Amino acid sequence: MSGRYLGLTGLCVLALLAAPVQAKPLTGALTESQVRDQILGRRLTTLDQSKSWAFWGDGEFDAPGVASRHLEYDVWPGGRLCWKANFGAKTCLRFTRRGGIVHVWRADPGHQEDLGAVTLKDL
Repeated sequence: MSGRYLGLTGLCVLALLAAPVQAKPLTGALTESQVRDQILGRRLTTLDQSKSWAFWGDGEFDAPGVASRHLEYDVWPGGRLCWKANFGAKTCLRFTRRGGIVHVWRADPGHQEDLGAVTLKDL
């Protein structure tokens, strides 16, 4: 094979890796209004109790690995709840409800992961 062919192949691979990954639509995803009504003002804890988030109605929250209420979140159109860490990384969550069970999903660009079913308790 020629070096030119390998160079073009490498460029194609890099272009594919750099292309933004579109998140698949989540079945039963909560809307912005539903997130505000059902998630804010509550503590969410995974059923295995390995993760917990508390979203106060004033825009502050605590999350796994965060010791205090010093991070602020925003609810975006489409129902994503996002915050930016002190070092600049942006994290987003989505929520689904199926059969009365709420699931938390990590919903960063290019990264979608079911973090688990949760219980909700008023703060």
